[in-house]
Amino acid sequence: MAGDVVKCAVRRFAHCWDKFMERVRSRREARRAARDEAEAKDAAAKTAAAKTETATAEEEKHESLARNAVSASTVAFDEGQRRYGASVVRAAEDPSTEPLSSESNALAYKEDARVFSSLR
Repeated sequence: MAGDVVKCAVRRFAHCWDKFMERVRSRREARRAARDEAEAKDAAAKTAAAKTETATAEEEKHESLARNAVSASTVAFDEGQRRYGASVVRAAEDPSTEPLSSESNALAYKEDARVFSSLR
C-alpha cells in the first residue's frame, strides 16, 4: 500500500510539474513576443526619427544656406551703397552694369534696395 501511495504522489507531482512547465513556457513565449513587438516598434520609431532628423538636417542646411545668401546679399547691398555714392561705377567692380550717371545711380540704388528688402 505504501508503494501505491508513493506511485500516486509521484504521478501527481509529475502531472503538476508538467502543468507548471507549460505555464512557464507560455509566459516565456508571451514575454518574448511582447519584447519582439516592442523592438519592432522601437526600430520603426528609430527609422522614422532618423528620417525626420535627416529631413530636419537638410531643412536646416537649406535654411543656413538661405541665411548665408541673405547675409552675402546684405554685404553686397552695403558694398553697392558705397559704390553708388560714386558718380561712375567701374565695369570691373560690377560687370553686370555699364558706367552709370548720378541719376541712374539713384535709380539703380532704389532697385537694389527693393530687391534686397524682398530677400529678407
